[in-house]
Amino acid sequence: MCAAADRIERETARMNLTQMASASVKIIFDTVSGWRQAGHPMREFEIMRSEPKDSTCRMEHPID
Repeated sequence: MCAAADRIERETARMNLTQMASASVKIIFDTVSGWRQAGHPMREFEIMRSEPKDSTCRMEHPID
């Protein structure tokens, strides 16, 4: 293959990855927006972090 064909192939692959990533972000955004509009209690899913209890850096309530 010539250099121009290689470049076009790379750019096409990169564009496909970019389009797939954008589509994934849109799906996630639309889903979360729908949850918010429906009054979904998203706060329940936020990870609450505790300060380390001692110098071992263990959390008081570890996440399992």
